[in-house]
Amino acid sequence: DCSSSSGRGAVVIHLSEKALEHSSGAPLSYVSSGVLQRLQDDNLSQMVRRYVPATQLVLYIFQRGLDKKHLAFPFTYTVYDQDAVAAAGKGGEGARSDGG
Repeated sequence: DCSSSSGRGAVVIHLSEKALEHSSGAPLSYVSSGVLQRLQDDNLSQMVRRYVPATQLVLYIFQRGLDKKHLAFPFTYTVYDQDAVAAAGKGGEGARSDGG
């Protein structure tokens, strides 16, 4: 559990050609919120502040675009307990992390 040992943060996945050349796959690492703040991505910072570490993680996909600009896409991934989802489907609605 990265958040318990390193604090809040995100899993950063770097998909640029250079990063892929120097690794055996898509390089990824857990990065603390303090380091992520240097990226000045308000959407990412908000997600990192709001996610629930016991059931969610924030992924930050970082890649180089065709015009050599870096593109970054943050999103929250929720891990659902299959038993809880099945029980919710019998008598109620399942939980959604997007508010809908």
